[in-house]
Parts: sequence; C-alpha cells; structure tokens
Amino acid sequence: YALMQDGKTVAGTVYACPIRALVEASPKLLPPLRTPCSGFKPQSALIKHLRAHFVGRKDIERQIEQILANSDSSEHIIVEAPAGYGKSALMAEMVALHPEYVYHFVRADDDQHTATALLQSLCAQLAQRIGLLRPSASEQLGGLKEEFAKLLKKVTDRFSPGQNLVILIDGLDESIAGAEDLIRPEYYRPETTSVRFLLTYRSGYLNPSVDLGLQHYTRILLDGLTAESIAELFGNLNRQDLAQNEDLCAALVKQTKGEAFY
Repeated sequence: YALMQDGKTVAGTVYACPIRALVEASPKLLPPLRTPCSGFKPQSALIKHLRAHFVGRKDIERQIEQILANSDSSEHIIVEAPAGYGKSALMAEMVALHPEYVYHFVRADDDQHTATALLQSLCAQLAQRIGLLRPSASEQLGGLKEEFAKLLKKVTDRFSPGQNLVILIDGLDESIAGAEDLIRPEYYRPETTSVRFLLTYRSGYLNPSVDLGLQHYTRILLDGLTAESIAELFGNLNRQDLAQNEDLCAALVKQTKGEAFY
C-alpha cells in the first residue's frame, strides 16, 4: 500500500519497497546500512572493568597459551580457584591479549547466566568470524543449539591443519539451574576436534568428568598474588615509594592471603 502524489510514491509500508532502495533514496531520513555484527565485542564494559589494575599471572598466561598451542594437549583447560582469586580478571586479560578468542562471561546480575544467553553470544561471535549475517537468528534454546553446532562447523572447516578455535567461558559457578543450566556436556563436547575450551569456576563447584562429561582435561589451580604482584600494582598506581617497600608488600600478601579481590 502506498500514498501517491503527482504520480510518485511519497509514503507507504516498510515492506512496500526494498529497504536498501529506501535508504539510498532518503539518506537524510535513515542512516546507511551496516552489518549488525560488525565489530561485535560482547561484555566490553565488564572486560574493561575486570582488567583495571590487572597485575601478575604472567606464568599462568604463558602456561595456558602453551597448552592451547600444543596439538597433542587436551581439548579442555579448567582454571579453578576460590572466590576472589582473580579468575575473571585473568580471563579478561586473555581475551584482550587474544581477540581471536570466542568468549562469554557468565554473570547472574545481568542475566548472562543462562544457556540461551551463552549461545546467543557465541553464535553472534562465530557468525562475525565468517562475515555471516543472522537475519533469522533463533531466540529459542533448541534453535540456538542447532545454530551453534552449524556455525562451529562452518568456522572450523575454514581452518588450516593444526589451527584451533578457542572458546573461553568464565564463571560456570554462576549458571542458573533448570532447563537453562549451562552445566551440560552437550555445550562442551562439539563434534569437531578443532575447538579448545578454556573454562573457569569456583573451587569444588563441579566435577568436570561427571558434570561436563570430560574424560581428559588440564586443570590449573590459581594461587594467590605474590609480593611482586603487589609491588607491580603500586607501580601502576604511581606509588613507587610503596612499590619499593618489600616489607609492606609481603605484609599485604600475608594479611589478604594473596586474594586478588582485596
């Protein structure tokens, strides 16, 4: 349906003409079309917050990178530590160091703790990797599972021999219970062998063999920060006087037990 004036269409329904033609004819009314997933970086504000004043962990970073680079290593890395030891900060740093990672930070406070939220995020990032628009993207969990499997195959089919996709998921201990539970083997055991998972959760929260169905995995236990890390933090805060005070740095580690939260 359209409104005509002097033989020309001046108004009508959106589906009365192609949207691109409408945009090209009316640049002052509508902005240029953009690819929806272009430059897509989910949870960027959270990652920036987690990385603020990040120090230490260089040895753990190198260990994770070496395991992921080894084609003979296990397909799953588990980073485990008590609450407050900096698991999420470390994962945020890994995402910043490796923009090729596909990732999700499980968070209950912003409804990012469901299987739907996880798969929506991962599917959007995978689609971006191959320049694929998702005009008919499913919002239902069943459809997202199918889309996730298909996108994994499309992405990894383009890989050269020895190349792997890294999927980082932080905070499995914040998963919701019930049908939307993230703790299900189907999410962490894809058909393709070109995927490596980097997972974190609070110490003792789950058993990877039972809860995730993993037969082989590499477990990394995160220790507390050291006095050297405390000194590095003071240096980043432009307090060289405190950074050079070895007794103070050692006392702070003893008082906080090295918990990065403090």
